[in-house]
Order: sequence, then C-alpha cells, then structure tokens
Amino acid sequence: MLDAADINCTVEYVADGAALAATVAEGDGICLLPQPNVTSAIVSSGARIAIDIAEEWAKYFDTEIIQGCIVVRRDFAEKEPELLAQFLADYKASIESVNSDVDAAAALCEKHQIIPKAAIAKKAIPDCNIVYVDGDEMAERTAGFLEFLYEKNPASVGGKLPDESFYFKPTAPHKLVNAGKSACRVLWVSTPPSF
Repeated sequence: MLDAADINCTVEYVADGAALAATVAEGDGICLLPQPNVTSAIVSSGARIAIDIAEEWAKYFDTEIIQGCIVVRRDFAEKEPELLAQFLADYKASIESVNSDVDAAAALCEKHQIIPKAAIAKKAIPDCNIVYVDGDEMAERTAGFLEFLYEKNPASVGGKLPDESFYFKPTAPHKLVNAGKSACRVLWVSTPPSF
C-alpha cells in the first residue's frame, strides 16, 4: 500500500500489539495497530487515528483485507462433518451475538481477560469489523486476497496459489466413494441443512 501511495518510509515490525500501543502512549512515532489496541492507545494516551487502513486499502486495491479465518484440515472436515458444521454454526451465532449485544460482549471480554476493561472493549468492538463469511463468498474474497499477496511475494502464500480444494464450501456437491469390493451402506445425518 505504501508503494501504491508512493510513500517512502521505514517500517519496523513489532509482534506484540500491546507493546506497540505502549509505544504510542509514550508519544514515539506513528504506529499501525489492530483493534482493540487502537482504542486502548486512544483511551490511555490521547492518541488519534490518522488513517483508516481499510479505507486507504480500498483506494488502491480491488481486494478486501482478510485478517482472520478458520482453518481446518481436510481429513478432519471429512471425518467429522457434523462436528465441523456445529462449530461453524456456533461460531456464526457468536459473531452475530457480539455485534448485536456489544455491552454483553464487552463484559465477557473483561471477564475472560481478552480485553482488560469492558469500557475499552465496548468502544473497540464496533471498529473490529467482526464478520462471518462462508461458501462461495468466502472463497471469492479469500482468493482475491491470496492472489494479491502472491503477486507481491509468492513466498507469502507458500510459492503457489491454492486450488479449489483449499476451500470448504458446504453448499458444493460432496460424494462418498466405496473403494472396497463389498457393498457399503451409509447413513448420513447432518446439521445445519446447508451442510
């Protein structure tokens, strides 16, 4: 993004967002922080948001920034489809709950020591852009982002782009194959209905 904006600067990577927030609190330079560290820095030191990375990204690129995902081994998805489906349903419900009841989510963040203070969590959660995306939409968004990363540095995605088997799409046709010589009977029960 810096190259696209023709900005020349030195970037120093710091792995710990909390340590970086402390650097901001000391008034030492410009920092790129994730939420909730942004809100913590604002509350503790009076720092300010200079730019919104998502807005700036959209000015230069046709992809979305993907910052988190659920990764599942193929053998697990094949052996435990009901468990995976239940996990994804619960995960989606959790995200919907966080976004619809920020006060309760903030209290849980403090209770479980995810964020030190509920007040900070309450301010940070709306800016965290927590979403659940699956199926074809997930594959499309992720593929675009991976292509972008590959174009910049192939090693950042393992040297090659993943094929379709990389994505688990619950709405795609699936099949069972009997590789043996004797008859096979299968009882398939699944939830939710989209699985």
